[in-house]
Amino acid sequence: MKTKNKDILKEALVTGAIMLSGFLVRQAIESGYEAISRKKVPKNANSTGVSWGKALLWTLATGAVISIVKTAVRPYVDVGVDEMLDE
Repeated sequence: MKTKNKDILKEALVTGAIMLSGFLVRQAIESGYEAISRKKVPKNANSTGVSWGKALLWTLATGAVISIVKTAVRPYVDVGVDEMLDE
C-alpha cells in the first residue's frame, strides 16, 4: 500500500475509533445518571423542570469527561492501528 494511502486510512480509522469511544462514553454517562437519579438527563433547557444552569453544567461535565477519555484512548488506538496496518 502506498504511504499516502496508508496515512489516510490510518487517520480515518483513528478518527472513527475515537468518535466511537466518545459516543460510548456519553451513552454510559447518560445511562448511569438516569439509573442513579431516576430522572432524565438535564441536557435540554427547554424541557420542563430543567434550568439553564443544570443544562449548562451537564454539558460542561459530560464534555470534559468525554474529552479526557478521548485523549487517554488516542495513544492506544494509534498503536493498534499501526500494528494492524503493518501486518
